[in-house]
Amino acid sequence: MQSNTHPPLPAWLIQHLKNRPAQGSGLHQWICRTACLISEHVTQDEAALIHILTEACQGAARDTSREIRDAVHFALHRDPITPHAPKWPPRYDAQIAAILSSGYTEAQLMKDSPQRFEGNAKDMLELLFPGDPLLCIGFHTNEFDTLRRSAWTKLMRTRSRPQFIVPSPMSARTGTTTSGKPSAKTNANTGPRQYLVVEFDFKPTDNPADARLLQHGKKHGLHTTRDMCAALAHHLAQRAPLALVIWSGGKSLHCWFPVLGVPEETLIDFFREACRIGADRATWTPSQFVRFPCGFNTKHHQQQPVIFFNPATLKPTPKL
Repeated sequence: MQSNTHPPLPAWLIQHLKNRPAQGSGLHQWICRTACLISEHVTQDEAALIHILTEACQGAARDTSREIRDAVHFALHRDPITPHAPKWPPRYDAQIAAILSSGYTEAQLMKDSPQRFEGNAKDMLELLFPGDPLLCIGFHTNEFDTLRRSAWTKLMRTRSRPQFIVPSPMSARTGTTTSGKPSAKTNANTGPRQYLVVEFDFKPTDNPADARLLQHGKKHGLHTTRDMCAALAHHLAQRAPLALVIWSGGKSLHCWFPVLGVPEETLIDFFREACRIGADRATWTPSQFVRFPCGFNTKHHQQQPVIFFNPATLKPTPKL
């Protein structure tokens, strides 16, 4: 996996690169996350990043060259919509450990939910996006479209539940990607941010730093990585109104914050804080897919349930 064209990689990152998922099992998200990991731990050189990811994706069932270029573009924070977007700060494990010391668990997060959501995916879609806006929804990373909410409601009567959604209405059916190709999911056809989704995810079997944080959490009653994610979600909810927390069906929690009308500078400051405590930087991208509330994770064959729901935050849109 190593090459003379890039700096030596830490052992845990080499192992991560060897564990590339198959197509249809989260390959696109893996590429995006891995680009960020490499840029943080090894290099900020674009050519080196592309080379490392290209090596890792050799033998993939599809051509990943465009995805790799786009992921590297994002990892180096040169967003085509906001070209002067700031560099995100590194993760501060000491701050995370301090938050985990609170002992706040996933069970507590569920208990603190103002309301238990007992509807289905179509009900949640109507609550999150009233009216009939254009929405980009995906059943798989390579199977998605942008349609009116009413059209999705009809389609979901005969289809399995989706996995992914762009957490803001779209401004048009299609847009142009950074490589100049038309697509139903681009930054160019994503409308104003309605929700900023913060994802927390820990992999203690792959990352020694994550393993140390889990051991620290266990001393305070946090026995799983989902407990760790819940503690961080609760921490951010002290700063901004939290509407939803979704379990991805895997290891991560997705935290939905209503942000329509909030100034970009305020959002950047908020997301900086999220990055300091381990948030995945990928969800800053306006068109980034996040887990569909009440959807279904086909990789893990698990539901994507709503574990925290505060409908009071949905209207009117609160300020950060």
